[in-house]
Amino acid sequence: MARLDETPRAYGVSAKDREPLIAFMLDALRGAGCQIIHEPSPTSAPFRITFETPTGERIGLMVYAFLANSRLTKNRPDDEHRFQIKYGSKLSGLHDLWQDPFGLYVTLFVGINSDEGFFVAADPVLHSPTKFFISLEFKQAEVDEILRGGWHCWERDRRTPGATLDDPAEVLVGGTGPSFLRYVRFERDAVGEDQGHRQLLAEGPQLLLATAAPLGPMPTPSTSRIHELAHEFEMSESAVLDLIAGARRLKMAVRGWVAEEHHAQDCARRGEQARGPPRRGPFSAVASVPQLSRCRRAARLVF
Repeated sequence: MARLDETPRAYGVSAKDREPLIAFMLDALRGAGCQIIHEPSPTSAPFRITFETPTGERIGLMVYAFLANSRLTKNRPDDEHRFQIKYGSKLSGLHDLWQDPFGLYVTLFVGINSDEGFFVAADPVLHSPTKFFISLEFKQAEVDEILRGGWHCWERDRRTPGATLDDPAEVLVGGTGPSFLRYVRFERDAVGEDQGHRQLLAEGPQLLLATAAPLGPMPTPSTSRIHELAHEFEMSESAVLDLIAGARRLKMAVRGWVAEEHHAQDCARRGEQARGPPRRGPFSAVASVPQLSRCRRAARLVF
């Protein structure tokens, strides 16, 4: 869990290795019409970037960026891409990925392949603290989807020691340069959310935009409707729920839609408060990251 430090720990890095990563991010932001206010030094990580969007919105970034590549590696699949999470020589121990206690900077945890023109990002809250000199892998099929559509998200099984079937798969997002600003806004609005919520935000932000205005009460499924579904499956209602609970990926998919319905109900209950100043309080999952109203967060999603 990230500490509420006012400044991140700095790591010395090779300028030659990091300059292409910085150039990719800055070029992507400029291509989206943004004006760069502060460019980072390529000799010190994480990289601090501040910019202004075409609509006048100012955003600060703290970027833990790493080189992504598909270099063939002994005893590894031929279709595997990866980015190595490391700074300089091998560093021991665990390292926090900084989160701004004042809620002004957005933390990114991302691998960039500047040669092929894409990035792949993981949840910085989920990965904090992290070891350095470890690798995050993904497949060529995911890269193909990124390059085909410009934006893609998918589930990746976590390979942490002691992981069980109850541990959620993590959600990765990827995109090309024109989607980098979308990624920044996504990460700002998904910070501290569980993986089901992150996938919902990544896959269908337009669904949440519609719920930013007050809604009427959400209908409650009738008993007969639930019974008909169980009858269709030729299973009892409890057996259907047990099936969902025992299938991790199915449970994550259902959780995303449940989160959307809870969100709509929450916005309806808040009414005008949903459009007011962001409130403060603990996240349900991560208490160390400043809270924003979920309704306020959805209202800011502009891609």
